[in-house]
Amino acid sequence: MDNSDNNKIKNFNKEVIKSPMLKLVILSKEKRDEVIDFVKKVVFEKTKEDHHKIDSGQEEKRWYTGFCGEVALGEFLGEDFVDLTIGDSKGYHVSDLSNLGLDIGVKTVEKGKFPIIFKNNKTPQIIIIKESDSRFTISGLATTDVLNKYQSDDLILSPALRKRGTKTGFYGFEKLLNFESISDLKMMTKHFSNGTKITDENGEYEIYYKDNRYLLQTSDKNPIGSYSLYSINKKLKGMLRDSEGNFKNK
Repeated sequence: MDNSDNNKIKNFNKEVIKSPMLKLVILSKEKRDEVIDFVKKVVFEKTKEDHHKIDSGQEEKRWYTGFCGEVALGEFLGEDFVDLTIGDSKGYHVSDLSNLGLDIGVKTVEKGKFPIIFKNNKTPQIIIIKESDSRFTISGLATTDVLNKYQSDDLILSPALRKRGTKTGFYGFEKLLNFESISDLKMMTKHFSNGTKITDENGEYEIYYKDNRYLLQTSDKNPIGSYSLYSINKKLKGMLRDSEGNFKNK
């Protein structure tokens, strides 16, 4: 936790506006009604589970916010990944984007409330702001390093939750990563290892990820270049991956 930065926190709007992404998605009434109908069924089933019987009357609102955030993200990406099946919570402890083959969560919060996260995060999170029942702003991807650094217990509104000591508030909006596609998210979450080899017409290189940049170097560590997410995606887009995960020209 970066406690030294806590005194820099001003208010929600001033922190959110620092995000490099901020893509607005407006859900249609038809899509919202579909989510509402599903949420009513979910809440009815969840109240049968012991740990849900003590929840407050905010269940439907909470589930609506979460599912609409995921649906909005799906519309932005052009991917239908939201699981609208109902079952016991024990069977759903997987990342929100697992249907896309990505170990990434989706954290949707109401405007004015900082995202509440675990103090020790092992999964990246896409942060989404619910502006209204139909308007959702995708703020960007938070890596685990960013989640674990830019946090403060002072952002938790609930005294009971703060006392529990397992969760905290996130405020690192300026450190979020912009993305436009599933391909971007795969690259950002490093679905290849540091040292992965790239072979093209100019020779063989190794790729490394550091400080939101992709670094190419020769096998004897001579630097070739530093690339942004967009640039490295453009370079690798037309290449094939072999059985060992290395990139080669087609």
